[in-house]
Amino acid sequence: MPCNPSQPTQLFLYFKKMNSLLSDVKRLTRFLAGHTHWVVFGRIYASALAVLLSVFLSRYMPIDMYGRYQFYISAFFLAGSFSLTASTNILLKYAAIGHEWSYGIIFKYRLRFAILGSMALLGWGFFESAESDIWVFFALALLLPLYHCCDLFEYLLQAQINFKSLNLKYVVRSTFALILPIATFLISGNGALTLLAYVGSISFINLAFYWQSWKSIKNKKTLNSALVVSVKRESFFLSLSGLASLVCMHLDRVLVFNHVDPRSLAIYANGMIVGMAINSLIKTVLGSINGRLAFVKIELWHYFAIFVFGSVLGIVGAFTMPLVITVLFGTKFSDSAIFSQIVVISLGLYSVTNILYDNTIFGKTSHMGAIYLNNILVSVSQLLSLLVVFYIFAGSEYLLIMFASLYPLKAFLGIVILVFSKWILTRG
Repeated sequence: MPCNPSQPTQLFLYFKKMNSLLSDVKRLTRFLAGHTHWVVFGRIYASALAVLLSVFLSRYMPIDMYGRYQFYISAFFLAGSFSLTASTNILLKYAAIGHEWSYGIIFKYRLRFAILGSMALLGWGFFESAESDIWVFFALALLLPLYHCCDLFEYLLQAQINFKSLNLKYVVRSTFALILPIATFLISGNGALTLLAYVGSISFINLAFYWQSWKSIKNKKTLNSALVVSVKRESFFLSLSGLASLVCMHLDRVLVFNHVDPRSLAIYANGMIVGMAINSLIKTVLGSINGRLAFVKIELWHYFAIFVFGSVLGIVGAFTMPLVITVLFGTKFSDSAIFSQIVVISLGLYSVTNILYDNTIFGKTSHMGAIYLNNILVSVSQLLSLLVVFYIFAGSEYLLIMFASLYPLKAFLGIVILVFSKWILTRG
């Protein structure tokens, strides 16, 4: 049988592609081997202590008090959505390519919007809360700019690939954020004071680390005024485009508190906390390569491998959730397990969404237009879905399950819409 002349060429191209794939695997493995131990250690420690705080408060606070505690946290983060939260990605993008001066520019720019968030929190406390709660909203409003603006040091250190320093700072911050609230509750027995100890400890530690990182920047001078405009514009529009999605992360809890009861919020919140802590750990490991995405190419097989690995891990984790929840929080929170399972089982989708999103921002070919379009469509879809779910299931026992189901829905939409957005803009 005659040999097809094209077969040797095809075979050569096949082996060349496989060699390239193996080189990518080895390069990624070497990079992660050098940094992942710090990334994983710091994030596991921080996540473990955050869960440990929830365990302590869940076991020793009356369940209604714990539900109100979770409501205050959600109100605080809802107001914090004013502070251009997505601008941290813009700092990571520019600092990774040498523009560390953007650290100060973004901080000052965020601060203006954070003050608006403080004003919104004050208005909420004055017009919507009981008179006994006004002082809590006032105190949170004072802490909001420090908490939400001074966390920029995290992203500067990520851009510098300085994971050792970053995660040692995580350890210090997480330790204080565990010890101070527990001590405050043991002394006072007051849920509001415990909340302020938690938020306050993180806020002032963020301020200290922000200032330390600012002093370490050697070149603070702005080299290009046009870049300053770009930094501010991208920070504003990236944050605005994802605003509705950020609101949804906490609006569901506010709705549960106001329209169901504090006890239901406590059960719902604990389930979501455990599931999201697990997913966030995987996100942190994947995010450790963000500073190098401008120099490598993410192939389709990378996404597939991440999806398979995350899905298998999520399915295994879902089976363990009832036991984990009972061991952590006790039998009174056994109903929290279903919410953890819904979140954890979507780990594969969640991981792919994050690496696709990060690669679109930080990759060799940045598609900020696609990011804006994706954020807008996903955010609006998520917000509309939440409102529709609340309208349909407001009086139903399935309301909380439907709220939790919006988490994997967001991950799925994040993949589909971002791929579609890139295709539309590239085609155009």
